[in-house]
Amino acid sequence: MRTLSVVAVTVIVATLGACVGDEPETIPPAGSSGTTGTTDGGPSTEAGSGAVGDAVTSDGFEDGCGRWHSSSSNLTKDATARSGPSSCRVCFSGAEASFDVALRHEVVLDPGSRYTATIWIRTAPDKPPGGSMLIGLRSEDAALSTIEEGASQGPPLTDTWQEATATLDVSKPGGSRLLLLVASQSVPDPGSCFLIDDAEIRRR
Repeated sequence: MRTLSVVAVTVIVATLGACVGDEPETIPPAGSSGTTGTTDGGPSTEAGSGAVGDAVTSDGFEDGCGRWHSSSSNLTKDATARSGPSSCRVCFSGAEASFDVALRHEVVLDPGSRYTATIWIRTAPDKPPGGSMLIGLRSEDAALSTIEEGASQGPPLTDTWQEATATLDVSKPGGSRLLLLVASQSVPDPGSCFLIDDAEIRRR
């Protein structure tokens, strides 16, 4: 598994540690250094209350990237979509060694529950394929401190849409927020961009 060194996010950003191995995978600490997404649209409709089987939140980016946060990246609405009229384009701004984007959602996290995040990703159509992403799902308390987290390595970025997932098995009390994170796993080239679409967090 991988460890990210300091990457903040509602997003923060930094370089990845060692290659995938046996150590627990961690995702960057969420902090206040991230910036909110574009001004091209407001929040998408949220779904569910956190009951088993519910999608507790989802975003198809029809209204842009306004619910998402980023650091060292710029977010814009993009017409290349997996479904619907648009996706969210995430482009490296060069301020740090990697780049990330995240969605935070308020929901009471009961010990014994399981949450699964899914998001579809691809490279931007005007950029060469390459690189891979880390997908993370984190439980936070009211102060935005991390309680526990789960993460997995996403597929390599190509010019086709691919699904990436992360699962969080809640074992500790006190969680009141979920953070879905998509982070680059290598130092990107200047101008690197990828697209995200059809994001969802569901209670299983």
